[in-house]
Amino acid sequence: MPNPYEDMFEETPETNDHQDEHSISSQPTPLFSNNDSLENESNSESLDEILLHIDTFNKKAVPFSKLLSQIGIMEHKVDGSWKRLLFENEDKKDQGSLQAERDYHESLKYKFTQIIVPMKELGQLHMECVQQYNEDINKEYYSLEKSDGAVKLDKINATNGINLQRKILDEAANFLLILKNGLIETEKRIRLYINQAGANSISNSEFELLVQKRIELTNGYTHEFNYIIFDMSILDKAAISLGFYTKTTTSQYAGRIRDAFKYV
Repeated sequence: MPNPYEDMFEETPETNDHQDEHSISSQPTPLFSNNDSLENESNSESLDEILLHIDTFNKKAVPFSKLLSQIGIMEHKVDGSWKRLLFENEDKKDQGSLQAERDYHESLKYKFTQIIVPMKELGQLHMECVQQYNEDINKEYYSLEKSDGAVKLDKINATNGINLQRKILDEAANFLLILKNGLIETEKRIRLYINQAGANSISNSEFELLVQKRIELTNGYTHEFNYIIFDMSILDKAAISLGFYTKTTTSQYAGRIRDAFKYV
């Protein structure tokens, strides 16, 4: 005789399927899937990406430009030797004592570091902009979403943005060179205190180590960044002031930029 309660305690495949469906449906759905992000990246056009990089550069350049304004570099500028011989018999930068010269030397190194660290970051962003523009943008470039007029305007904005980046990096490079020359001149004054009598004395060994550390800093070894590459020539400055962006010269420049970050 069959058991009338057998069906009440027997699990059926249908019940398990329902539970599995419920457990699957109860998992939270992510707000953003990886596929969506990949799709957005693939849909972005090259010129739009360049303009986005330029916008990122500009945002970081705002506090950097304020730093250049406030740091007081021109007071450390060293006059040419011929000018000092003709017009000045006294070195106005002379600090008067060994300790004062040490302090002045340290202050110049500190200012140098304040500039070169954010400048390197801006230089990397600039390199990305220049490389992508040279590789992707030419006369045949077109957009699937924008009109020819809009693309032309974007190209102008991109070249203007890149040229502005070069101006900012050029000024920073010039400031670093001023500080470098100021440090060298300070070391010439410190040299006069080598093995002197009294408190105003520095050993030759200590002096040589001081100079060596400064060379590592001002030549870019410490931060692995050859900032001098961003120092523009007179011809480059003239071309940029007129808004020129020649692909041939800029492609050569792009190759030089890469070398700025191989400075190890």
